[in-house]
Parts: sequence; structure tokens; C-alpha cells
Amino acid sequence: MMKRNAASSSSQTEPPDDMNGSNLGARRTGASTSKAGSKSGPADTDTGSSKVPAKPRKNLEALISELPTDILLEVLSHLPPRDLLHAARTNRLLRKTVLNRGSMSVWKTSLEAYDTPETPEDFSLPRWAALLFEPICQVCWNKKVMNVDWYLLKRICPACKAKCLTRLSFSMRYKHPQLSAATETYISSTWHEGAAHFWASDFEDFKSRWDKAAESIDPVEITAFEKWKKERAIQVAKRIQMVPVYEEWRKGLTSKNKNEAERRRELRLRGVRSRFLELGYLDIDIDSAISVESDGIFSGSPDVTDAIWANVKGKLEPAIIEARNLRLALDLEPTVEKRMGILEDVYSTYLEGLRPSEQYFCPPLEDLRPIPEVLTILEADKTHKITQSDFKPVVDVLDDLVACYQEEKKKTLVNLLNSSRGRYMNEPLELARNVFRRAGCQGSSVRSQAPTSDCVLVGWAMLGTHITDAYSEVMLRPGVYLNMPAGFIYNELSSRHSGELIDMAGLNPQTASINEMDSMDPRFICDTCSTPKGYAILSWRAALCHLFEKHPNRWPTMRLASKDEAAQAKSNEANFERRQKRGPATIVLTF
Repeated sequence: MMKRNAASSSSQTEPPDDMNGSNLGARRTGASTSKAGSKSGPADTDTGSSKVPAKPRKNLEALISELPTDILLEVLSHLPPRDLLHAARTNRLLRKTVLNRGSMSVWKTSLEAYDTPETPEDFSLPRWAALLFEPICQVCWNKKVMNVDWYLLKRICPACKAKCLTRLSFSMRYKHPQLSAATETYISSTWHEGAAHFWASDFEDFKSRWDKAAESIDPVEITAFEKWKKERAIQVAKRIQMVPVYEEWRKGLTSKNKNEAERRRELRLRGVRSRFLELGYLDIDIDSAISVESDGIFSGSPDVTDAIWANVKGKLEPAIIEARNLRLALDLEPTVEKRMGILEDVYSTYLEGLRPSEQYFCPPLEDLRPIPEVLTILEADKTHKITQSDFKPVVDVLDDLVACYQEEKKKTLVNLLNSSRGRYMNEPLELARNVFRRAGCQGSSVRSQAPTSDCVLVGWAMLGTHITDAYSEVMLRPGVYLNMPAGFIYNELSSRHSGELIDMAGLNPQTASINEMDSMDPRFICDTCSTPKGYAILSWRAALCHLFEKHPNRWPTMRLASKDEAAQAKSNEANFERRQKRGPATIVLTF
């Protein structure tokens, strides 16, 4: 194996900083290096063929260095100010070119394109561009700062403001009254936390100059200080006068940027829309699904290239498909409702041929609609007249469809059981400690949204025959939902209650089945709910409902009924059943 050698290019000299310092070096990337390509190997002596070495690919610095300076500057003059700042940080060659004193015309042209205010005397063009267009704290260079403090002409994050701003203390005003009075005249100040604050380094410089001049007896130094004060007073006054100009320009730029962003979004939307039209989608579906606010359109280039289209298509197409499916479903819905009426008659005839015990386990009419064989008939073209004979193929396989429905329902319940906390894998559905409930409206599991009869369901006999008024939305296809009878969820609370009752009855909660509990038929008494007038003696299912409804938050005082109490309750129940068979009557039971 041949080893490839790489030679690092020698580091270039550091370019000079721009006038007055632009702070660009604070975020400058490191010096770029270039690697020489490996040399090609010798010719293959066995075949006699010679290999032509590939030309080494030139790096960015090499390409830029070959451009004539006037052409490079012409190219750079078309960049926005922020892009010029980024270019200056790309590598040392571009930095040297962009920040060279002879390149200031490039910055001037770039800034004039945005109609920027006049550059302050103590700012260079690059530094002015950085202040106006780079939304970043100019102290820590980490945090995003959108607003400029126009009085200080700085972008500062709140944390850096707390560190870098200072104010005149009471002791300072007391000890140096003349200095304090002159401070706001010669130093730019900003309003912060209810008081005038100064940039700390500016204040220290001013105080140092003041103290030095106060102690000096040299006329030249005193004259120089007075001249400096005059210049500073003019500069501070002018900055205050320019603040409204800066703020007005900022508002105009924000408005311009907003309009430009809206224009770019409209162009991008138009390009994406035309692409979807080429795929065969309709205007009505595209317009209802996507807008300039959609992900993939809100930001980005206005030109929808193939690469952009490949990325955007996957984001937006599902919404258009949903809109199309919903439009078609709404258009067909009146016809489907009529055909559901025909299916109801056909299904009623089928149920009449079954034993009552079999009828109870059959699915509701709504559960038949998503079945592919049924859906094909229901959603046939509106021009096709559907009669009962069209459903004959469905009737012929209804026995199989009902059996499949029951099997799927059992699998769903077992999956719910095994996915619950503290359950054993492949645990039987018929264990007495496993209690289910209907999911609330729209799939919610809030207890108050469903009656107790929907919330305490034990065993397949109850689950397979349970009828509910609770409905939830089930997706038929993307964008189209059906109101279907709500599914089931595992009732953790009642399952814990059931385990306590089974243990109270003397059976093992881990193995006791529903048949064992029914055969034992234990009775329970809630002493917490007992009154001087009497108390209720409850079967174990009735006890579960009582606990769920009356004591959801804590376990009450429950006990197993004595043999005499259980016998009396069963006798009263038998009498009640006999009286019910004789006819309606008002019966008052006393336990």
C-alpha cells in the first residue's frame, strides 16, 4: 500500500486591521491550509500503459489569487453588507482584500444600496456595517441581539449591559460635582434601569483625562484637553441628534426586509405550486393545503431548483393529499349515508338469523364501514345506483368478517393488557384482576367523561358485548376520519381494586380467574358508606363499580360480608328477580 504525503502550505502574514478597528477579528476563522495532492505512481510495466496524473484541484485561495483585483472588487461590490462581513472572515486573503484601505469603495457601494445613515466620524465603514447588519452582541459575540442602542452605537446583550455599563454614584456626585455635571456633555449615555448609564471604559477614560488635566500646569496639555472636550461635546450632541434618523432608518429597513421576505415567499410558493400542478394535483387542493406560512415555503430561495423541490415535496405533498381526500370524501358523503342505510337493512336481516347470544358479539354497524369489501361498495361512483343485491358478496362472507372482528378485538385487548405496567407477558385475558374501560371522547382517558358502565369491564363476555355512546375519530385515509365506537384502555385503578377484592375473598390475585370469582360469588360491604339506615351488600363486580365511582382517590374501609349477610343479600336478589318477572312494581329493598 502506498502512503500519501501531504504538505501544509506556509502560513500567510496577518493582514492589517481596518481603520478604527471593525472587531471583525473577534470572529475570524483560523488560517486556511492547503494540501498538495499525492504524486501518481509509476507506469504499469506489465501492460505498458502510462497513467496521466490528474490536475490538482485548486482551493479557494488559489482561485481568488488568480483574479485581477479590479474584477474581484467589482464582484464584492454586489454583495450585501452582511455578506461582505462573512467574506472577510472566510480566509486571510479575502480579509486582506476586503479590509484594505483601497477597498473602501466596495463597502460604500454596499451600504448605499441600503440607504444607510451617514457613517459616524469615529466609525470605519466595515465597523459601521457590522453594527447595522450583524445581529450579535459586540461584547461576548455569542448572543443574538436584534436592537441597536443608538445612543451608545452598540449592540449589547442584557448580560453584557450589566457588566459594561456604569452610572454616577451618589459619592461620585458628592466628591466630584464638576466632573459629574460635565459627564453627560462629553460622554454618550443611555437610559437603563431608570437612570442614565455610561459605557464603563468611556467613563474611565474621561475621568482619567479630567483628573490629569486638573493636576496639570502645562498650558499645552490644558489646551489639548479643552480642545478634546469641545470635539467630544460636538460629537455627543450630534449623536443625540442622529438617534431619530437611525431609528427611522431601522424602521424602514425592517419594513423593506419584510416586504422583500413576502415577495420571496410568494415567488417560492408560485414555483412550488407549479411543480405540484405538473404532478396532476388540482388548484383547489394545493391552495387549501399550502401557503406562504407553510414549512418549506416560509424561508429559502425564491427559485425552486430541483434540489429544493426534492426537499420541499416530501414536506408538503402529504398535506395536499389530505386536502384532496377530504374534498372527495365530503363530496361523496351524502351518497355514502344513503348507502349506509341500505347496508343497515342488509345487516339487520343477517342479525335476525343469529341466536341472541351470537348477536351481542357482532360488531356495530359503524365498524363495518372501514372493511375494504364494504368500503368499495359505499364509495363507488355517485352515478352507480347501489341496491341490496350489491351487498350480497359482503353478506356471503359476513360470518368470516364477524369472526375476524372478534379475533382482532381480543388481540387488541391482550396487547393492551401486556403493555400495561406490572403485567406478565402473555397473561390471560380472563384473569379477574384485569379490568378495562372505554376510552373517553376523542380518545381521552379522563374518568369524568364516561359513565361507570363504560369504565369497569371485566372479561370477554362484558368486553365483547359492550355497547357505548362514546365515539372517537379513526383515520380512514390521510385527511379522512370516521366517528367510530371508542376503543378500550386498561383500567389501572379498577385493576388494583380488583386485586384487593380477590385477595379479600381468599384467592390469589395473580391466578384467580373470572369464573372462579363468579363461582365463589363473594359479597363485600363498604363500611365507609354505611349509614344508620343500613348498608349495601355488593357483588364483586358491583363493588368494583362502587369503588371506581365513589372512592377513586383512596381505598375505603371494605370488608368481606359474613355468611349470614351474603345469604340474606342473595335471597333478596332472588326475590327481586321473581317480582320483576311478574310485572313492574315499586320495590324497596332493605339490607
